[in-house]
Amino acid sequence: MIDTFLMALRSLRAHLMRSALTLSGIVIGITAVVGMSALIRGVDEVIMGGIRAMNPHVVYLMKAGIVLSEADWRRMMRRPDITYEDLHALREDCKTVGLMDVFAGGAGDLSRGGRRTRGLQVMGVGENYMEVNSMSLKAGRFFTPGEIGAGTRVMVMGKDPVQVLFEGIEPIGRTVRLFGQEYLVVGTFVSQAEVGGFNLGQDNFCVIPHTTHKRDVKWRDDSLMIAMVPREGVSVEKMQEEVARVMRVRHRLRANQENDFDFLTQASFLKLWRELTSTFFLVLLGISSIALLVGGIGVMAIMTVSVTERTREIGVRRAVGAKRGHVLAQFLMEAAFLTAAGGALGSAIGALIAWGLSKALELPFAAPWDTFALAVGASTLIGLVFGVVPAYRAARMDVVDALRCE
Repeated sequence: MIDTFLMALRSLRAHLMRSALTLSGIVIGITAVVGMSALIRGVDEVIMGGIRAMNPHVVYLMKAGIVLSEADWRRMMRRPDITYEDLHALREDCKTVGLMDVFAGGAGDLSRGGRRTRGLQVMGVGENYMEVNSMSLKAGRFFTPGEIGAGTRVMVMGKDPVQVLFEGIEPIGRTVRLFGQEYLVVGTFVSQAEVGGFNLGQDNFCVIPHTTHKRDVKWRDDSLMIAMVPREGVSVEKMQEEVARVMRVRHRLRANQENDFDFLTQASFLKLWRELTSTFFLVLLGISSIALLVGGIGVMAIMTVSVTERTREIGVRRAVGAKRGHVLAQFLMEAAFLTAAGGALGSAIGALIAWGLSKALELPFAAPWDTFALAVGASTLIGLVFGVVPAYRAARMDVVDALRCE
């Protein structure tokens, strides 16, 4: 067996150009697969890190949940809004809820002097906003219940508007303008952008009391989002069931009708992301299968040419005592060695490309070691499978006819 392997290796070295052509298809296919796999895993680490940073005990009640198609979006937009009346009813009737807060969505631009923000989220919130969302202040304070009750024009800002409006200046105690009204900046939030190392604009926001938001913000979503945390000793599931019962009664839904509202939790985000990544990997598997199939066809074609060119060599080997099994094994080893080398080389190039892109995109580099092993193993198997036909043809040659070949 060792002699056969060494003979196969010498034959490959003697025909470097043909060996390189055989390698090329496998290398290109494996490079694409490994590179894409590493990048997808890097993105997966970022997103999963961000989701896990959410409070696992928070349940968000909203009009429209996760939307994956235009048809779903249109259907959900026909649902009734989540209103302040719903908020008051939940506070009165849901005994399993410990903490509750409201989120009123909106958009607007802040201005100060000649500076102005762009694409800013302006959210109306309540006094439990920081505790419910595990937020931290960098400086200043949050709203008081009295300020929320009175609809006072006070504001707490994320990092991005602070940098735009107050570059090098302490913002606490200064005013900004929103829709022509003066707001007093009372606090600033710690940056959220470092979650997973990936900045998706999560610091480009400010919060104001929801009572002020309802009065002042022009471009707002009329439907609220309500965040709830269960009382101590109560499970998230039990609280969610009670909230659903109250909302179904308020919306007059019959027993056979589905909910016209949605719940979002850390678990639902994790489930959605796992479904999306599983789809990505299925697509990746399809691409890799096509790439390896093309590479395998290339191996078979070039090995067939190799057998034709080496007909006399095969005849000489058989004449001096080599059995058909020896010839078969030699050609199969050549094909397997070439494709395994192609798999290893493609894995190294793909990992190098993914590492470079991860640095450029500021993503974590997730070395897919299992993918490396699978790539080398799959490429070796491709060599064996697609090398069988030319190897069998070489082993079945008639010795006399092979020796007569010029």
